[in-house]
Amino acid sequence: MVILSQDKKRMFNFENLVEIRVFVHNNYPLKDNVKGYDLQGIGQNGKYIILGIYDTEERAKEVLQEIINTYLDCNEENIYEKFAYVKNKVFEMPTE
Repeated sequence: MVILSQDKKRMFNFENLVEIRVFVHNNYPLKDNVKGYDLQGIGQNGKYIILGIYDTEERAKEVLQEIINTYLDCNEENIYEKFAYVKNKVFEMPTE
């Protein structure tokens, strides 16, 4: 599965991420001086990448759950021919 960043400028292989986390982004305010919440991916090299920025922690957690559900949907089993396979999926980070 690959993840397309919120700004649609970067694509990441999910298998190369060690962790995805919700992180409070204090470096800049969003609207009305309210802090934002990053959905960050941590690469195998230990560096983090911002996948998307959301207004609330709840929304960031919802998007994380959407990533999990999409990943789980990648694994399919063909009950007629008795084999399993992995579907190619692209998860596009929501803008809001």
